[in-house]
Amino acid sequence: MVAVAEIFLLIAQYLLGIWTNAYAPAQFVLNSSGMSDQVGTLEYHVLVGFILFLVGVVILILAGLSRDLRLVALAVVLPIAVFVAGEFGSAFERSTPNNPIYSFGMGAMFLVALFATMGILALSRSRRRLSAPSAAPAAMETQPS
Repeated sequence: MVAVAEIFLLIAQYLLGIWTNAYAPAQFVLNSSGMSDQVGTLEYHVLVGFILFLVGVVILILAGLSRDLRLVALAVVLPIAVFVAGEFGSAFERSTPNNPIYSFGMGAMFLVALFATMGILALSRSRRRLSAPSAAPAAMETQPS
């Protein structure tokens, strides 16, 4: 369930990023507090990114409890990708003029996080399917000879 929530958050993050870029000024400018003068979707974009990171840490903890090395490996990648995307975003906002390579980095890390989450979801579903109790075998009738 947490991985499904992460996928929906990633989709929301992607859409907020598109919206922010479509209606952004020619350049993001930081004010004296270190925040952008562009208000609205950018702040939501940053907030969703923070939530994505926290949910990624929760997924990492749950994967660790499962003791499945494949799940843990993907779960380690997830918060790292979200964090690195945030660092690219911060660098993008601070660069003058805004460097498109940082935007590319955000997009690449989004894809890494999305594929890691999809892998986590697929592995956790297959684990659940394999560990589900199967129906009791039907009793065989014996015929006395």
